[in-house]
Amino acid sequence: MLKQFEKNAFAKQGIILEGETQWMPHNEETKIDNGQVRVNTAMENALTVNNFFNYIDPNIIQAQLSAMNADKLLPNRKVADWTMDYTTFPVEKIVGSAEPFSNFTNNYSSAVNNYVRQIFRYHTSYKYGVFEIDCSKLTRLQFISKRQNSAASLMGKTENAIYLRGVNGVKLYGLLNDPNVAAPITPNSVTTSQGSNKTSWADKTVDAATGANFIYNDIMKLWQELVKNNSGLITNNTPITLAMSYNTYRYMLTTNNYNVTVEDLVKLVIPNITIVKLSELSLAEGERLYMICPNLNGQQAGFLGFSDKLRVMPIIQHMGYFEGGMCAATFGCVITQPSLIACMSGV
Repeated sequence: MLKQFEKNAFAKQGIILEGETQWMPHNEETKIDNGQVRVNTAMENALTVNNFFNYIDPNIIQAQLSAMNADKLLPNRKVADWTMDYTTFPVEKIVGSAEPFSNFTNNYSSAVNNYVRQIFRYHTSYKYGVFEIDCSKLTRLQFISKRQNSAASLMGKTENAIYLRGVNGVKLYGLLNDPNVAAPITPNSVTTSQGSNKTSWADKTVDAATGANFIYNDIMKLWQELVKNNSGLITNNTPITLAMSYNTYRYMLTTNNYNVTVEDLVKLVIPNITIVKLSELSLAEGERLYMICPNLNGQQAGFLGFSDKLRVMPIIQHMGYFEGGMCAATFGCVITQPSLIACMSGV
């Protein structure tokens, strides 16, 4: 059985293990034979219907703590408790104004905005029957492991989708629709051999001689927007994340007349830039770019807030089957420094 101090250590990372559980045997208890996991025969034979519900595959924990697409853009942070329906977060967007000093006037003031985010709790369940396990070609532990990992994978994908798109009808948002992030700017409009007013990178790369320069200029336009929004505090050496879809990234490999790619040109100007590829940035309204300064002078752009990253519920024994469940709770993507994020749509 897992000790309480082990459960406490996982709880700090948002992993809650309910009930009396023990790790499903791996490593020294199992071995790989021709690509198949072979469980220790004595241990497998010792499994009875009375101890099925004790086992949790440790791989589900590793899966939940591994980075998904949203995690590549902003860090995770455990906040509040899953019993809290709402939590207030500060938005470092200073408002107000100043006036000439006077001993007797106090007409202007300044403040920092706050906003409230609503928690969203979600769950899934999995079942396995005793007869079903015996009929499969897998060992009992393998069968249970696959069901648990399938459920954990679904929970991870749901978490990622919430961090990027939020939840309809709930007062929380994802990075792609947070109302505090400035509206996307548009790419430069250029003239190519195919005509004028071309903005998409597909149209701009029709002419090999100029395509790379056009794309480079769009990225520099987004970069200048980010610099402008932060009063010049961001410099060429500031660490920056540039996020785009896989479909858009292929244009970063376009070369100019000197056989230099767009990606290399950008890194000459912004050497500490990291390019991240997310399939979710291919949207119905067009391809989107995000340029994020994750941290400026100790202030984070934002974080992915959760109270429970994964809560593994006890496995319940019924007459002829077992049932388990997993749940989680999140506050979505919390943007605390909106000026550190710039967006371009329609590339």
